Amino acid sequence: MSNDVAYKMINDVIRHTECVVMISCEGEIDYTGRNPDAIWEAATGCDEVELELCTVNLDTLELTPVDWAYLVHGNASDETICDCLHGKWIDNWCNVTDFGSRPYVVELEQC
Repeated sequence: MSNDVAYKMINDVIRHTECVVMISCEGEIDYTGRNPDAIWEAATGCDEVELELCTVNLDTLELTPVDWAYLVHGNASDETICDCLHGKWIDNWCNVTDFGSRPYVVELEQC
């Protein structure tokens, strides 16, 4: 288990939302899915990655990005989430948990 803030956030996304996570490195999609271990493996495969939370249209299986974060793994473990969309799920998670230093105890709106 990692103490990294992004690792904690990824696990809370999987536990508390129905979002699919997409990880991209240098413009290429490395992973799309809901397996937290596979997400973390893809997220740490590059020094800097983009993480998108997507909703799924169950009729067409089309993914729609609804939230975004920029992760930099050279930073301290509590500073991995470098940027995210203001007012969306990841930003709200960062505020509620004080960037992962407090447990996630509030049900936020779905992503």
